[in-house]
Amino acid sequence: MAVCFNMGYFPIILGTSEGGIMVFDIPPRGTAVKLQETLTSHKVAICELEAQGGRMLSSDEEGNITLWQSGGHFTEVLKIDGKG
Repeated sequence: MAVCFNMGYFPIILGTSEGGIMVFDIPPRGTAVKLQETLTSHKVAICELEAQGGRMLSSDEEGNITLWQSGGHFTEVLKIDGKG
């Protein structure tokens, strides 16, 4: 599982062993954590997530890398296929 947390811009983002990326909306106060969306570009375990300035990179165990753009919801911008 990979976790990405950036207080300045992003919510908490978790990568799963099945390849999903779960984006959670975390309120500034209280405990009303909500699953905002699940991204499904990857098909195998997520091993790395990195976010900065409205963009996020994700990679999986087969070496695939996806660039995401945030704008309310994440949009896949670029996908680089790995060689396993």
